[in-house]
Parts: sequence; C-alpha cells; structure tokens
Amino acid sequence: MARYFLSERRGSEKFDSTRGLSSNTKLHEIDLTSLVVASRRIGGNATASTKWQRISNEPCNSLPINDKWWYPFAELDDVSVVYVDLSDSLDREAAAFDYLSMIERQRAQRFYSNVARRNFLLCRAALRVNLCNLVGCRNSDLSISCERNQKPEASVQELPVTIEFNVSHTAGHGLLAFANNGRLGVDIEHRGVRHDIDGEIRKVFSPLEQALLRSSAPQEKEELFLRLWTIKESVIKATGEGFRADTTAFTVPLPLIQGGRQSKVCFENDPAVRWNIFNLENETFAAAVAHEIY
Repeated sequence: MARYFLSERRGSEKFDSTRGLSSNTKLHEIDLTSLVVASRRIGGNATASTKWQRISNEPCNSLPINDKWWYPFAELDDVSVVYVDLSDSLDREAAAFDYLSMIERQRAQRFYSNVARRNFLLCRAALRVNLCNLVGCRNSDLSISCERNQKPEASVQELPVTIEFNVSHTAGHGLLAFANNGRLGVDIEHRGVRHDIDGEIRKVFSPLEQALLRSSAPQEKEELFLRLWTIKESVIKATGEGFRADTTAFTVPLPLIQGGRQSKVCFENDPAVRWNIFNLENETFAAAVAHEIY
C-alpha cells in the first residue's frame, strides 16, 4: 500500500514549475583553501549584503530545523521517499555546504552551472541527514563514495551502511529513496523540460512501447514518454547499469503504461528478478521508483 504526502506540503503552497529552468551562469568562486562561503546573510537579511565566514574542515553535525528543504513524500511498501525542494536559496546552500565533507565541497566547486551546484549541495545534504537519522550516526562519521558510473555507497567509520538508497533530481525538484534491502532506483523528470521524444523512441523503448508512443496524440505522447522514461531509468539505476543497459530489451507493464500506480513484475530480459515498480507522477513532474523484491 502506497501513502503519499504531497498535499501536506507547507499548507497551500504549490510547486513553482518555472524554478531552475533558466540559470546557466558561471558559479561564484568558493575558496576552499581558506574555506569561506559567500552565502551567509548579515542578520538573516535577504539583501545583497553578504557576510563571508570561515568554516571548519570537518562537516557540521546539524542543519537548521526552521528551514528544512526536505520532507516525507511517500511510503511505498518497504520504500520511503523524501522530497527535496531545489529552489534557489543562498542560505540553504550555505547550510548544505557546511554539512558536506571536504571531498564533497571540492566536488561542488567543480560544477560550472549554478543550478547543477545547487542540486548537488541540497540533495547531498538532505541525503546525509536522512541517512544519519536512519543509521543513528553523526554526520561527521558518515562517508558517501561514488565511483564513476557506479551507484553511491555509504559507510560509517569505514563500516558499510546496509540501507539501500538512491537519488534523482530535475528542475527545482529532487527525490531520495530508502529501503532496508533489495536494489533500489528512483527517477524524476520535470514536465517543463523539453525532450527529443522522436529521437529517443528507438534508442530507449521496446517495440511495443515504440508503437504506443507513435500512435499517441502529441500531448498524450509527451505524458507517456515521461512515464515510460522514468520507470525505465528507475530500473536501470536500481541495477547500477545506467544507460549501459539495453532499455529496449524490457517492456514496462501495461498497468503502469496506462497510468497505474504500482505493479510487481519480472522483466523478460531478467526473469529471475522480481521488481516492485511505483509510478509517482503528478501534474508537475513524472517520477518512478523501482525496488527489487528481496
């Protein structure tokens, strides 16, 4: 049984579908030698005045509880999903930056796009605080590593964390997924981002999915494309293959194609593995979770 919490978000506040779609400007420099960050406002005043402060080499162990940018989104059988608000906020980025490890701060500096940097900072800090809560550890004892083209792994004082987790973000929105066992993947795509649907059809989708897309009216085609795309990407993120996998080799179950919310399935390309697939789409974004039935 899936429970959704989207309607509980900050009273009547609605998602702003225009967030995060237009900024491609170069990052402000962060001087990691002296460890300063340019996003502390004097006295909380949201003006152009900025107070530069030194910070510690070590990550801090708490985040501001009065301005959290993450909150519970859905409970999906054995999976918990957390929503991350990725709207523009220098104060939140500063708090997130303090919460990260030195390696993660250096990684943040390498992003050319302000949006990409913000997405990384806010998602990684939210991931850290949720993992710390689930594991029962201090943030300074938590390490998150990710080799190129591999799923991230977490450890506490060099001991592996057994909790499965996955992260995805799009324009202004992020999702974190957590489970005690079984491989896990999540994907989210903003409906305002344009996609080359016709160009992707043959590369990504199975013959049946291609036929359904080609026979759909334009508006229905875009909705179906995002639904299929997020479900397929959640699966290949769960396996750790990413787009090295042949996504044309398996077909999304018909109930999910038709807009259903959940389906348990064994895909034809790997019939020994059973998956629990959840469709989390709403009017703002398409999203899906794939969880291996363990």
